[in-house]
Amino acid sequence: MFLKKTMDIYSKYDADTLEEFTHLKSPWRNARGNLLPYEAFNNRVLDKYIYLTFCE
Repeated sequence: MFLKKTMDIYSKYDADTLEEFTHLKSPWRNARGNLLPYEAFNNRVLDKYIYLTFCE
């Protein structure tokens, strides 16, 4: 049921839009530091911060 609801909501979006949705959240912003949006980065986004953002 959870996966069906998730697919019903998000399947209409393309990959770039989904990336924008998630990467605006604090785990990615914090990992990027002061980099500009177009600058690549190799810092790891920790699972615990993703969990705290999306699961609580």
